[in-house]
Amino acid sequence: MAASAFVCSLLRARTARQGRTIRTLADRAVFSPTYALPEKMISPSSPSAGGELCEAFSCIAERSREAAACYFAGSMVKYLYPIPKFYESGETMLDFRPICLEDRAWIEPVMQAAAGHGSEFSFVNLYLWGDQRVASVDGTPVFLSNFSGSLTYPWPVGCRDLPGTLELLRQDACERGIPLRLFGLLPEERDRLEALYPGRFRFHSVRDSADYVYETEQLAQLHGKKLQAKRNHCNRFEAAYPDYRVLPLTADQLPRCRAFTDEWYRLHFLENDPADYALEQRAIGLAFDHFDALGMTGLVLEVEGEVVAFAMGNPIRPDVFDVNFEKARADMNGPYPMINREFARRIAETPYRFLNREDDMGLEGLRRAKESYIPDLLLEKLLAEELPA
Repeated sequence: MAASAFVCSLLRARTARQGRTIRTLADRAVFSPTYALPEKMISPSSPSAGGELCEAFSCIAERSREAAACYFAGSMVKYLYPIPKFYESGETMLDFRPICLEDRAWIEPVMQAAAGHGSEFSFVNLYLWGDQRVASVDGTPVFLSNFSGSLTYPWPVGCRDLPGTLELLRQDACERGIPLRLFGLLPEERDRLEALYPGRFRFHSVRDSADYVYETEQLAQLHGKKLQAKRNHCNRFEAAYPDYRVLPLTADQLPRCRAFTDEWYRLHFLENDPADYALEQRAIGLAFDHFDALGMTGLVLEVEGEVVAFAMGNPIRPDVFDVNFEKARADMNGPYPMINREFARRIAETPYRFLNREDDMGLEGLRRAKESYIPDLLLEKLLAEELPA
């Protein structure tokens, strides 16, 4: 296959079998005895995607089969899974624009006051995930979210005039030619919406988006029979690696954690559909880029000078700390329970009584892992969709 055709095949591989396609194409290009890579595929200065792939090709020669495939999968994912272009429809009722770091000053206080709501109601997650837009209604932010091409309005928390704000959102949706979908409602907000618009909305509970909330002290101490296995994992880790270190995640540690994360994704792309992690990979990259500006904090778990796990998050309510990201080596016994426990111990020294460890993204393994810590609350999130007239 010619190099240009190979690049085109990668960029066109947007089907339900994308994960398998990317690994098959990587194998074919890198390991086929009949496929010869050109000395220089495309000029690195080329604006095309192919130009940006040169580095991937140039790093293959000295790598093993597995390492090369890992590198290739990690390099391709941003081309196979781009965030869909935001739906633009010209003049609309609300002037939505991209969220920027400077918006933190006026958005974060509103989010901090969103008692009872899930982790999507935080400035950090609004900035990191998908393509989020913000507009002002009487000085209060309202949002329009784009995930995989589906446009949804998060429930308008903190608004001064709820009926008036909902009417503005209904008109904005109508002008965009989309149904009005409101996400993140609490049960009492569902009841209020139904009272305002009887029979006009249908409601769904979105299980894959339910947040796992734990008492901080419980995760810090791992008391009780149900968490005995977690204590055992930590004890075995401490016995096997007595010289382990727990370090604050500061600016000088960010490059090490970024490199660790890159390798984590490359390994996982070998065995999982890259689509499962594409949005997360973009989000964690932004978190590294703007760690201090976003008010993030975190810990690094180190063994013999090497990063084996890290976690980072930010406070989202006066008594709730959100664990945004947690990564650990899968080939060692215990780094996940250890970083979980150590981060909880660090947060237990603060006023944050609860840890929100966010949702499981519908991934079976992640669901089992979060359920195994026995959450104190599985925070239900409701989606309201306006019915056709």
